[in-house]
Amino acid sequence: MTRSDILNLNFDPNFQIIPTDSVDFQTHLNKLTSYDGKRYKDNYDPTTIQQLLDKGKFNIGIGLLYVNGILTRSVLLENNKGWIVLRRMVSWEYAAIPLLTTCALPKIYEYAEKNLHRGVYASVNDGNHIYFNCLKENNKKITSESKIFKKHREIVSQISLLEDPVLLNGVFQLIAYKTCTSDARIEELING
Repeated sequence: MTRSDILNLNFDPNFQIIPTDSVDFQTHLNKLTSYDGKRYKDNYDPTTIQQLLDKGKFNIGIGLLYVNGILTRSVLLENNKGWIVLRRMVSWEYAAIPLLTTCALPKIYEYAEKNLHRGVYASVNDGNHIYFNCLKENNKKITSESKIFKKHREIVSQISLLEDPVLLNGVFQLIAYKTCTSDARIEELING
């Protein structure tokens, strides 16, 4: 499979959720914590992951995104006051391509709606803020020709982004979110 195949959506994606209480969760968690590749400053190191687990975080499980059978993304999923929070852990393959957005988010929203969650949200850092909004047309990662970035734009156009950082869980964060129920209000999540 080539980069061109991915950019033109010529691949078979598969997204699965591994529940926190399963053996497979611990197996993949071990893989995450032993990962020795590049970790972005906002990704969690092994010690932080364990501390968060001890506090009952990531209580839904791990979402794994495969493309043509190749593991490309690991994302931890947590139920926070009826909302699903996404925490991307590792981009194993094709890191510069928005596979999580185009292939996993629709499946996560489907899971959220099926399980009566109020919405889905994630924190957005400075680095992916521009990427999220697709504002830089001249960015080599974002091309007008590729089908996957057209799909990425279509999906992010349905996602709301708070203009300013807010204090959530004791940390100032910029929040990207999508509601799943008509009565969901992101302010209620933030303000308790």
